[in-house]
Amino acid sequence: MRWSGSQTASVWFLAFFTATIPFFLISLFEEGLAAVAILLVVVVTAAIATYSHVRVEITDHGVRARLGPLGWPTLYRPMDAIAGAEAVHVNPIRYGGWGHRFTFSATAIVIRGGEGLLLRMKKGRNFVITVKSPAEAATIINDLIATRS
Repeated sequence: MRWSGSQTASVWFLAFFTATIPFFLISLFEEGLAAVAILLVVVVTAAIATYSHVRVEITDHGVRARLGPLGWPTLYRPMDAIAGAEAVHVNPIRYGGWGHRFTFSATAIVIRGGEGLLLRMKKGRNFVITVKSPAEAATIINDLIATRS
């Protein structure tokens, strides 16, 4: 492995979602919808856990982003498919919010606003990942691409 980095969601982001769950549960239990309340807790907890952390790994063969505490799901972009990389500022609103997002020009893993790594793909949508030290990652990727040429 050439490089690895990670990003964790803001404590405030996690606290907001965690604090709102009891209010939904109380209203559902009062309506007699206990099964719906339990299902909602499971789904929301899984979503929060999945998109609370990302770990990015760069090897000679490609870039892998592993989501959540279990590293699943995993998204992979082979080095041969990457035209270049750069560090960018990621604004969650630009990509439609937090989580795994799709726009016309990019696929994004947005854990929080701030530093991010932009992979310019040879074909298809670019790939954006919020991660610490994206400039270092971009330099390594661009060096790997240059040595392949």
